[in-house]
Amino acid sequence: MRARLPIHYAWVMVAAAAVIGAVSAAVRFSFAVLIDPLHMEFGWSHAHISGSWSISFIAMGLSAIAAGWLSDRFGIRKVLLAALALFVAGMLLTGYVRSLWQLYLYNGVLVGASMSLFQTPTVNALTYWFRKRIGVAVGIAMAAQGIGPVAMVPLTRYWLASLGWQETFLVLGLGGGVILFAASLLVRATPASMGLAAYGDGTAASTEPITTLDESVTRRAARHRNFWLLILIHLLGCVGHSIPLVRGLHGHFRWRVGRRGGGRPQCADGGVHS
Repeated sequence: MRARLPIHYAWVMVAAAAVIGAVSAAVRFSFAVLIDPLHMEFGWSHAHISGSWSISFIAMGLSAIAAGWLSDRFGIRKVLLAALALFVAGMLLTGYVRSLWQLYLYNGVLVGASMSLFQTPTVNALTYWFRKRIGVAVGIAMAAQGIGPVAMVPLTRYWLASLGWQETFLVLGLGGGVILFAASLLVRATPASMGLAAYGDGTAASTEPITTLDESVTRRAARHRNFWLLILIHLLGCVGHSIPLVRGLHGHFRWRVGRRGGGRPQCADGGVHS
C-alpha cells in the first residue's frame, strides 16, 4: 500500500522542477567564471571562448522544439535520462578539451541541448498536475533558474581557485549530474500515472490509460506564423538578457581576482577600475 504524503504530489513536482531548473541554469551561467582560465591555458580570445555560449543557445532553441515532441512520444522519464547523459558527457568532456571545436561541441552543443531537454518537459508537466495555482507553481519553478546561479557562481570560483579549471568541470558535471538524476526520479508525467487527480481538481483520478498528445495538434500549430514567432521571441529574449549577464559576471570575476592579487582590478574589456 502506497504511503500517503502530507502534501499533494503536485508540489513534489514543483520542487523537482525547481531543482532541475536551478542546477541546469547554475551550471550554464557558471561558464562565465571559466572564460579566463581557458584563455590563459590555451591563449584563445575571449570572443572565441564565448562562442561556445552562443552555440549553446542555438542548441537550446533547436532542442526545445524537439523536447516536447520527444516527451510526448517516448515519455518524460526517458527524455530526462537522455538529457542527463548529454549533460554529464558534455561537462566531463569539456574538462579535457584541447581545441575550440571540442569546446563548441561538448559545452556548446551537448550541454546546451541538455538544458532544454531538462527544462521543457518538466515545466510542461506542471500544467497537467495543476488545475489551480498553476501560475504559482510555474513561477516557483522558473524563479529557481535565477536563484541557482547566485549560489553556484561563488562555489565555481572557489573550486576554480582550489582545484583548477579541469577539475571544476568534473565537479560540476558529476555533482550536478547526481542532483539532476535524483530530481528526475521524482518527476511523473501526469497525475493519472500515480492514480491521482490534479491539484485543485475535485474529480476522481482517471483510470483510463495515459495517451500522448495528438500529433495533429502539433502539426496544425506549426503551420501558423505565431507559433514560430513565440519561439523566436523567447529565444531572442534569453539571448538579449544572458549575454550582458555573462559579461557582467566575467567582469566581476576578473575584478575580484585583481583585488586579491594586489594589482589594479581589470575589467572584462581589458580596462581598469580606478
